[in-house]
Amino acid sequence: MRAFEAAEVLRLFEANLDAEGSGEVMASPDHATGPGGDYYYAWARDGALSMHAYLQTKGAGAEEKMGKWLSWVERSMNQPDPNDVDILVEPKYLIPQGTPYTGGWCRPQNDGPGLRAVAGKVWELVRRNLDWVAANHSSETCDLWEEVRSSDFFWNRYTMRKALILGSKFAASAGKDEARAAKYSTAAKEIEQQLGDHVDASGYVFESTDRRKDTAVIEAFNVGDLEDGLFGPLSTPVVRTLATLSDLFCKSYAVNQQAAAAKTPGVLFGRYEGDSYDGGNPWGGSMDADANQVLHQLLGRDVTQQNLLGAGDASLQPPGKYLTNGMHMRRMRRSTAMAACSLKSAKDLTWNYANGQRLSLRGATAAAEETLI
Repeated sequence: MRAFEAAEVLRLFEANLDAEGSGEVMASPDHATGPGGDYYYAWARDGALSMHAYLQTKGAGAEEKMGKWLSWVERSMNQPDPNDVDILVEPKYLIPQGTPYTGGWCRPQNDGPGLRAVAGKVWELVRRNLDWVAANHSSETCDLWEEVRSSDFFWNRYTMRKALILGSKFAASAGKDEARAAKYSTAAKEIEQQLGDHVDASGYVFESTDRRKDTAVIEAFNVGDLEDGLFGPLSTPVVRTLATLSDLFCKSYAVNQQAAAAKTPGVLFGRYEGDSYDGGNPWGGSMDADANQVLHQLLGRDVTQQNLLGAGDASLQPPGKYLTNGMHMRRMRRSTAMAACSLKSAKDLTWNYANGQRLSLRGATAAAEETLI
């Protein structure tokens, strides 16, 4: 990503934080789009992922916005819930009021507490969220896409494990709470035992028994990795998952077939096999096509620093063809490679900007280039 593009993406990203001075993170400024209608709400998941990415990007410069977001999180957790669920697993809030959305929605969504714990790092808030995760990690919840229910989503399990392990270490050190540290560690080990059940007989990692080929697992790999070897980026299950999903979306989308015929590297990913929402198009948050390129590195060529840098550059080409001025739409059209008519659905989606900040080569390329000197 070129410097001026990275700066524009960061500018648009920051514009969606602290909406109306409330501390909330808007999902999108778009009030009228596709079947979803209005995206001007604060989702617990999106906010936590976005603020975690922003903290990584800005470091100390993120203090003001992070502080306001944490203040909102505290307010949101200490109010009655009108929807008869635990306020900690309420998915969606009004802006700027900060109160839960009361319309029909897929509730509860159990990933919020763990993601907030990873993003916040403030013990009083973290402790309450992690207490809930430790006690309820096997309960039924809605999926990442807010469409189906299950108690066995890989996304939830893998990200919750990270939150519990980090929380256990923090409780034992800064928190001086050995009992909680042990409780979190035990819950993390319980989840860890379940994670192995998500590896299909063919070797890829599936999201749940009812939704097997799903890019929610890729988002989980990105967000939940502790660099401890469990589903690490070069592990066999992760490589096979990327291969499986790359093959799926190559066959699913004409735009990928057109790109392959033109010898354009990279693959546009959708959400999951058989997705029909708003046409089932490629989804901005899933288009980390470096997945396909890393696969090629592992299966076809030596894994070298130069090859991995080239793969990273190639992975950014497909989204770059269809996005202008750094604007991240929720989806792209599956059937056309024409940039003028390819963008679709909610504009300026904050979660996409968060993924762009987290996975862009601004930091990764610089670090890798240093190893080449």
